[in-house]
Amino acid sequence: MQEAAQLEALRQHLLMQKAQLEELQRMKDQFAEHERAQLKAMLGGMLAQQRQDHAVGVERMFRLPAGVILKGRVRVRLAARLALRTERAPVLVPRAALSRNV
Repeated sequence: MQEAAQLEALRQHLLMQKAQLEELQRMKDQFAEHERAQLKAMLGGMLAQQRQDHAVGVERMFRLPAGVILKGRVRVRLAARLALRTERAPVLVPRAALSRNV
């Protein structure tokens, strides 16, 4: 009988420890998710700022209205036309940089 009582007490103790461990794991996961969300928001803000800075640079370089996106041959023709108008060598922005929607 005494051995059965000890085993039951040990079982209860292990169940309590298991519950505490599960709670700690849940808290750890919750904290990690919170950290991921904060990092994602921070990186998203940095990316948005980079895109805005790039868009402003392209607008200034080509004297374009805000929000205009150039692609392919249009970009090359516009750069050549600007070069003739301003008497300077054409300045081309890499296609990958201009093809993104900013």
